[in-house]
Amino acid sequence: MMAAAIDDAMTSHASVESSVVAGSASNAIAKTASASSAYIGRPISITVGPGTVTEGALGQTATTSVTVSRSGSLSQPVRVLVTVSDGTAKRSDNDFEGYSREFTIPAGRSHIDVPIKVFGDGKYEGHEYLTVRARLNESTFSSPWGSNRVSIINDDAKPFTTVDSLTNNVIVNEGDVGYQTLSFDYKPTSPSSERTVVRVQTRSLARNPTAGVDYEAVDKLLVWQPGETHTQRVEVKVYGDTNYNDSSRETFQVLVTPIQNARVAARNYTNVTIVDDDDAPPPIPTQLTFEHVREAEGNGGARTARATFRLSNPTNYGVEIQYAPKTGGAWGAAVEGEDFQLKAGRVIIPAGQTEVTLDIPIVGDNLVESDEYFHVSLTAPDWVHVPNPHMGVTLLNDDSPLVDAHAAVFRNGTWFIDGGDGGSAERTVSFGLAGDTPLTGDFNGDGSTDLAVVRNNHASGMLDWYFDYSANGTLDATRHFGLLGDKAVAGDFNGDGETDVAVVRENHWTGGLDWYVDYDRAGFAAEDVKRFGNIGDQIVPGDFDGNGRTDFGVARNENGFLRWYMDIAGDGESAEQSSIFGLSTDRALVGDWDGDGDDDFGVARVLKAEVVDLLFDLTDGQDHDEERRIRYGWESDEFLSL
Repeated sequence: MMAAAIDDAMTSHASVESSVVAGSASNAIAKTASASSAYIGRPISITVGPGTVTEGALGQTATTSVTVSRSGSLSQPVRVLVTVSDGTAKRSDNDFEGYSREFTIPAGRSHIDVPIKVFGDGKYEGHEYLTVRARLNESTFSSPWGSNRVSIINDDAKPFTTVDSLTNNVIVNEGDVGYQTLSFDYKPTSPSSERTVVRVQTRSLARNPTAGVDYEAVDKLLVWQPGETHTQRVEVKVYGDTNYNDSSRETFQVLVTPIQNARVAARNYTNVTIVDDDDAPPPIPTQLTFEHVREAEGNGGARTARATFRLSNPTNYGVEIQYAPKTGGAWGAAVEGEDFQLKAGRVIIPAGQTEVTLDIPIVGDNLVESDEYFHVSLTAPDWVHVPNPHMGVTLLNDDSPLVDAHAAVFRNGTWFIDGGDGGSAERTVSFGLAGDTPLTGDFNGDGSTDLAVVRNNHASGMLDWYFDYSANGTLDATRHFGLLGDKAVAGDFNGDGETDVAVVRENHWTGGLDWYVDYDRAGFAAEDVKRFGNIGDQIVPGDFDGNGRTDFGVARNENGFLRWYMDIAGDGESAEQSSIFGLSTDRALVGDWDGDGDDDFGVARVLKAEVVDLLFDLTDGQDHDEERRIRYGWESDEFLSL
């Protein structure tokens, strides 16, 4: 009887839908998810709300409900026919409980909740849905169906498919020419509902066979679409040669790694062993020789030194020569990465030939230094005699020393005077005490450079000047000029051929620097006062235009660099010239480093506590670049020219 009633209801539903299609435009609404009819003289529509339920594990039942609603008058109860049927979820797969059942919405209520049961299955299958439909089921009145979905959320873990390697370890003779092709097969153990991807690639292992030389480098993705389980093949070429190798076996691996929805065996690689089948050469007296390399380092950038290795006679076999640079201690003072760039590697003299070249990248610089060298250690097959397994590489210094002004440092009362090439001092003089300010100049006008030190006199509140006119450590004269806190400087500020004494005093009212110059070196009083520079500037007087008169000069930190300001007119009003040279952390110094008659810029740059580079711009600041560099002095030294 129930089945007949359902069939009658479905027949009635079909007839209603047919009449709606054929009816007026106002009836077209019957094609939507809601259904309507006239009941008790007023239209009634039946709608179904959506639902969501998590599937659960195998053997579990999950329940939810959906809301079936009516519109129109609520004065009377109404009977509603509800069906639960297939969507992507299937009743035949026991995904849910299906039914066709009558429910009553009581008078005064607009809706009821109807139950839905879902059965867990433990299978990963993605999210699914079932369909819930409802319509008015009165004997006098009926209505079109309203419908909606109940989403079933799959909570089963996504499965992984195991991909097996069907190829065992391989041992192959390399051969002499051409190549051999090796095949490696891979197959999923079972079909998957997901796309399966693994990566197959080669890598070197024992005895270091070289990809691209001994075998073909392979890096490939294998893809199986859902449901596929066919075997896929990867091919790798093994190249032959006639090079006899003392290591008779080399091994590389073909490695498989999971990328997507895949597992691989714990031993996820296949070993391929290449057997060198070249006969050992006959015991002929083959000898490897070379010439030591001597190459000028250059002034900057990279250049190449070339070494040539020669066999005493051609052979029927390729000869592999392995090389590695050695530095430090007895191996040489050149530094890899700083003076040259050579990593360990190999070159091969082909069968029938007698020589091969090796290019050695050299890094040039402007540093005046001694020649530097390093060694290259060589290894050849046992049947090749190498009388000397160490090739020397000498980097020849091609930077000329300073020709006129020489660098000097003052350290705890001792002057260390450089001959122009950096490194160690060619002359030392003891004159002064630790804490003195060292100065140089021709203070007595005899045409030679003198030494001077300036010392704080706390008793008098002045600066005491001590002069050594012979630069031999003997005190020849003393003067008193300047106040405690002044910066002592020297220069021929009036161009009379003799060096004048001067002090620079910070003027905190103006924020500038006041220069007090004593032209007659009598002490106590200044004959001239000029204002030039700012507090915080480095004080660098010098004859920058080569007219025989010392100009006022300062070096100022600007954006991480040193900008040099020069008062060429000597009036203390403003700078007629400025130029950038050096970094803000450098210490500025001045001297006629190239002997052209005018003073050049220089800076002392601390690399570490006992390593200082002195950089010189010999173009009067025109290009802002160093033209010469020496390594001289310590971080705690006072730097000056002599």
